[in-house]
Amino acid sequence: MKKVIPILLAIIFLNYGCASLLIATNGYETVEQVQVGPTEQTYQTFYDRLTPYGTWITDPQYGYVWMPNEGIGFEPYSTNGHWAYTNVGWTWVSNYNWGWATFHYGRWFYQNGRGWLWIPGHEWGPAWVVWGEVDDYYAWAPMGPGTNVGDGWAPPMAYWNFVPRQHMYQRDLDRYIMDRNRRSIYSTRVNININRQINPYENPNHNYRDHDNGKSFINIGPRPDEVRQHINTNIRPLRINENKTHVGTVDSRHDLFIYKPPIMHEQAQREQLNKPAPVKPAPTPVQNNPSTPRPVRQFKVDKKEQ
Repeated sequence: MKKVIPILLAIIFLNYGCASLLIATNGYETVEQVQVGPTEQTYQTFYDRLTPYGTWITDPQYGYVWMPNEGIGFEPYSTNGHWAYTNVGWTWVSNYNWGWATFHYGRWFYQNGRGWLWIPGHEWGPAWVVWGEVDDYYAWAPMGPGTNVGDGWAPPMAYWNFVPRQHMYQRDLDRYIMDRNRRSIYSTRVNININRQINPYENPNHNYRDHDNGKSFINIGPRPDEVRQHINTNIRPLRINENKTHVGTVDSRHDLFIYKPPIMHEQAQREQLNKPAPVKPAPTPVQNNPSTPRPVRQFKVDKKEQ
């Protein structure tokens, strides 16, 4: 009598961040999920994805930096977006298609004649800002180049944004942010929230980590229980989930979907034979002057605050 040898058929289906191993034997199928890490991407992802929305510029100090096409009225962590409280803390939710990159990686700085410019970075965070408060306002400012959470860096006065405490959770936040003429008075009196070092095992989901020095910090923003008292609305933390495509952030009732690919460390990218580079970057800009005030905002101010 002939023996029938079962044929083992293995088909591997690959997708982003996960491999499914399908095994078919004697007409029966079993599926085993084998988790593998997503492939690290380089700055080329930023260069390619952001090119339609702005201009790449060669800077002698910072290398390739990006200038959005939004014009002189644009301000990072202020224009066309809002704050959401999530499982990793206060997270900036941008309405721009390119917001997944510029508000969660890298740093912003202001330059005379060009406005705000963005420097790519490899580490993801809910928002790279410094938090503060003064009088009846919450305050925040973009973290400048070379700064990190926990190093005690103080933003230039022109970097600060102020919003009345009762409007912290507004979807149309830029309508309530204080205009430039009034901000200079408050910028000198901001009480910056103290950054505290934490044990990474206490909160493994936080994203502010100084890997080079082996330390972990969290940048303290407004306490959600305090914000609730001002807005008279319950704040339920959203869960951050990864969006598989580079589209704008999707905000649902319970979840926040953000495209957040792992980016290779700068040192590893420099060691590559084919280094990432944008196509035809613009000429070198003039020297940066971050202390120069920005153009006055044209957004409306709540009548109660006038």
